[in-house]
Amino acid sequence: MKNLQISKGDFVLNKNRHVKLVKSTDKLIQDLTLFLLEPLGIGYTTPGFGSTLNHMESGGSRFIGRWMNQAFVSEIQSEVDRVLNLYQQTQIEKIKAASMRGFLNHYTKGEILNSIDAIQATMGQIPTTVLVNIRISTGIGKSVTFLIENNETQTQIVIV
Repeated sequence: MKNLQISKGDFVLNKNRHVKLVKSTDKLIQDLTLFLLEPLGIGYTTPGFGSTLNHMESGGSRFIGRWMNQAFVSEIQSEVDRVLNLYQQTQIEKIKAASMRGFLNHYTKGEILNSIDAIQATMGQIPTTVLVNIRISTGIGKSVTFLIENNETQTQIVIV
């Protein structure tokens, strides 16, 4: 399955000014990035979509700009784990539903989150920064590592 490629909240265009498409493992990474960066509950039809990493609460964000201690780092790690497991469970349910109806699968093997191999959150050099190192495996056995940096102003995700 293909999706429109998104970068920094906007569509990516090719040299002919057509929207680029993303597929396979790149689609999986984009989907996970969107799940992790989208504020939880922002969509009224998808209340479980998103995370609290960028979630604004009255008086500020739950995570952004707070002084970090080990308990807080564990909270962020748990939130990342929750989102990745929710994404994986949603994929499994969609695959089962398609199979029961006799339809072809909606995913290629490269788009399937096969396993969550590691999630390790640590405090950064600056006391208001947490780094989360994530390693996953896809349905084609490809290992992908990415890093989430949550600091005083924003949350960023970088593919390592």
